[in-house]
Amino acid sequence: KNVRFEYHINFHGHCTLCDFSVRFIQKITRDPNLRFTSNTSDASKRILLQLGEKKFKFDSIVLYKEGELLYKSDVLKYLLLKTPILYPFCILLLLPKSFQDSCYDYIAENRYRWFKPLETCKVPKPEERHLFLD
Repeated sequence: KNVRFEYHINFHGHCTLCDFSVRFIQKITRDPNLRFTSNTSDASKRILLQLGEKKFKFDSIVLYKEGELLYKSDVLKYLLLKTPILYPFCILLLLPKSFQDSCYDYIAENRYRWFKPLETCKVPKPEERHLFLD
């Protein structure tokens, strides 16, 4: 079965920082076309098959957008530009992409040291369930 979406975010389900980020993104974007999936879900695997992706990187947040995969700072850039409340942070986009990705990597490498990992993926509230692909 094909997975249809305008765009969606793939995240680490056991990462406390990722979970917080997903919930924050949900609240600020309020975009009815945005969906989320854990990197270990069946939906994530089906999407990869649809895209014919063989070199998928699970080391970062991933945005599936119209058949394209965006990683790391490109995802953050996309969300910044799509979310008016975050426009003041667009100044960060003036920094070189390599620096943006290095900052992302540093946070990703240390997130489990700074935030205790979740033992299980959090279950979305009933009113949020439609936002998550499984």
